[in-house]
Amino acid sequence: QALDSIDRQSDACRPAWTDASWTDFKSDQAFNGLIRCGEWTVDMQTLAPSGLPDAERFPWPLPSTLVMPTMLHLPKAGSLYLEFAEHGRDESVQTLQSTMLRLLASLPPGKVRFTVIDPVGLGQSFAGFMHLADHEDAHILEKVWTEPRHIEQQLTDLTEHMENVIQTYLRNEYETITDYNEQAGNIAEKYHFLVIADFPASFSETAVKRLQSIAMSGPRCG
Repeated sequence: QALDSIDRQSDACRPAWTDASWTDFKSDQAFNGLIRCGEWTVDMQTLAPSGLPDAERFPWPLPSTLVMPTMLHLPKAGSLYLEFAEHGRDESVQTLQSTMLRLLASLPPGKVRFTVIDPVGLGQSFAGFMHLADHEDAHILEKVWTEPRHIEQQLTDLTEHMENVIQTYLRNEYETITDYNEQAGNIAEKYHFLVIADFPASFSETAVKRLQSIAMSGPRCG
């Protein structure tokens, strides 16, 4: 029942990329806070040294291999941190790219904004998203930042934005911007996502402190 519930919630936030519905995609205003960013494959045979117990002693009603969606849940579980080994960078960047596409497809139109930092790739890791910068009225993405001084300034701008959200919208009345939006009946403030590749490359000590502040207080501010 739990697995079925997870699958239903995943389908509600958006179908798999291979689903035929994407050929006739229509965005809507509904958003349940869930963003699918991958899937877990769990092989029950590997969880114990000797595999699953004998069926007569311990009947297992499900397949021996379970596939479950991996989802972010905004705003409280909306952060994604990827560590990669020597040869895992490409896969990690692809996961970030896919998650960004999911955000664009899942949130209501015009209600998402990105700050993207890519000091090692010099912006190449997210070059495809630069088409969003052509639509200046939407303010979805300005550019991909690579220089240490620009990275520090962007993080400063984000912390100042958080201060504004806390003092203008949340105050002492709302725990998160989602709570405010529900009360207001619409998304008054865009969800703003900070995307970083190859951290901590080109991060100054001040930038790291700014990032810590964003990680601690950013989720409740959207």
